[in-house]
Amino acid sequence: MVGMTESVRLRFSVDRESVAMGDDGVSHKHEISVEAGTPLSVMLDLAAPEIRLSGWSWVPFLGREIVAVWSVDHGVRLLVEDRPLGPADEHATVFFRYLQQLDPEWLHGRLGAGAPLNQRALTAEFAPIALERHERELRRREREVDAKYLSPECVEALVRLGAVIDLHADAICRFDLAGERWVVSRADTMMQVFNGTQRPPIASIRPHADGERRLLEAVAAAVNEPA
Repeated sequence: MVGMTESVRLRFSVDRESVAMGDDGVSHKHEISVEAGTPLSVMLDLAAPEIRLSGWSWVPFLGREIVAVWSVDHGVRLLVEDRPLGPADEHATVFFRYLQQLDPEWLHGRLGAGAPLNQRALTAEFAPIALERHERELRRREREVDAKYLSPECVEALVRLGAVIDLHADAICRFDLAGERWVVSRADTMMQVFNGTQRPPIASIRPHADGERRLLEAVAAAVNEPA
């Protein structure tokens, strides 16, 4: 129609880090286009990674500038002032860096406070917070979920052998025995048994009933082991 002008479209090259081996088998690079004047926050949301799992954090760069934290939980959380995009932005690449399971809200707060984007340092800083949150969740499940991982008979036998139960929830049992911490937990269909600080587990067993029997054998052997 006379008097109407065609809107200007801005094209952006978008890429992301791979999240695991096999994910990098094909290129993640693609292109999106938005109208000139589209807010930066809207463009980043359109460009966001297709991998959308709760608790995963992504940090998008526009060119060399860190501009936000993106997650499926909170969407785009800008680290810069939102602004309309113009032709000067078109040649900047949008790249999403994967920050693994660092809490997106916590990460946004730390980067917003000026912390450098050093994944190793941020992960080390968040580790005790993650452990505390995990422990609270286990205690909640122990209180609120009736199902327990080990049978009453197995727990009774452990106590007779001298175990002091510290935690017993639906997918984990943790107890102390002769100064050592034991952890029995579910990993998919396997029962895994950890003793002290040893990694990997001293046993990975299925089915569950056989796992309980072998757990009791291992505990009895530890109790009867010469000092």
